[in-house]
Amino acid sequence: MMNIEVVLSPALLHLSDIKDKNVVVIDILRATSTICTAIHEGAEAVKAVKDIEQAKGLGSKGYLTAAERNGQKLDGFDMGNSPFECMNGAVEGRKIALTTTNGTKCIEAAANDGAANVLSGSFLNLEATADWLLKDGRDVVLFCAGWKE
Repeated sequence: MMNIEVVLSPALLHLSDIKDKNVVVIDILRATSTICTAIHEGAEAVKAVKDIEQAKGLGSKGYLTAAERNGQKLDGFDMGNSPFECMNGAVEGRKIALTTTNGTKCIEAAANDGAANVLSGSFLNLEATADWLLKDGRDVVLFCAGWKE
């Protein structure tokens, strides 16, 4: 039987053993909705990174760069962290390097802590995510990005 655990804040991740579990990072209003929209709009890939410098480095390798801190787009980046910026052909066929205040840090933390799979969960892909998790059958950790820990 599949077990489901909820981590309510990035500050609490260390209390959970996520190794070999499916982790769904949930940053509903921004990062995960932006990732979902970018993929839906034809982006080839979205690389979530926690550091601004990592995103800039990927920009020098041809990635579109997207960055936000405290809800504000950062100067010197192609995009901020809004699903609307991914629409109307803006990201089609492109790779995106995305860094945000909360969500991308959680994605990277889950990947580094041994999660079997890290999924980007939002209202936009709720049904597809649930279907995939049920089909896969592993234990699940719902990891809430929160706001600044």
